[in-house]
Amino acid sequence: MSKKSDFVILDLLDKSENKSEDMISILEHIHHHYIPHTAEDHPQIIRKKVLGGNVLTNERAYSAQLAVLNGASDFEQISGVIHRPEGLHRMMNLCLVTNLQHC
Repeated sequence: MSKKSDFVILDLLDKSENKSEDMISILEHIHHHYIPHTAEDHPQIIRKKVLGGNVLTNERAYSAQLAVLNGASDFEQISGVIHRPEGLHRMMNLCLVTNLQHC
């Protein structure tokens, strides 16, 4: 929390996260454009990034990663994202903690 956050609003893709092949394609797009990696024939991830979204989006992204675990490298396994639920879910958790402390 001592450093400024590094974030980016991603491209709009004409894909549905409801389909596993589309979710894999979405994560591959994120890896190629937003995850720092080496410029080789078989790239390696330099630094992972947080993928924020609702719980269902994170669940689908995790399932997509599991589907490609047989990749030769961490980059091919699309493992450069760390899943974290955001928005309403985080706010509700904060409200629950605050409520428990004051009751």
